[in-house]
Amino acid sequence: EFVMSLKNLSDDSLLEGMKKSYANAIDILDEARLLFDSKKYSRAYSLCQLSIEEFAKAPLLFGVLMERLERSEIDYEKYDYDFKNHEKKMGHGIEWEIAMFKKFKDDTGKDFINKAIEKSEEFLAKI
Repeated sequence: EFVMSLKNLSDDSLLEGMKKSYANAIDILDEARLLFDSKKYSRAYSLCQLSIEEFAKAPLLFGVLMERLERSEIDYEKYDYDFKNHEKKMGHGIEWEIAMFKKFKDDTGKDFINKAIEKSEEFLAKI
């Protein structure tokens, strides 16, 4: 039986996974917006939750990559568990959301969202 482990992924695969997770999270949010606009609030909320989990995969993959670059002892079992566990991904996603809110706390509405997207895209362009 094959069990997927982040240990088996190359650095390039980790980077590609980060980009795909981010892109998928954005797509899911776009679909949530369509549902919200159609007054399908509970389904829109569910997709928002899913997008948080999807977004959280990017920093998890980034963590593995950084530990590899630092040549640290890597606890792949913990990373694999966090990567697959819904509760852990929600926690990681919310931590990143809080960090972004703190960074842009003086901004509101559209300006906040545009800056958050801009910073995320700048980060992804660097990797």
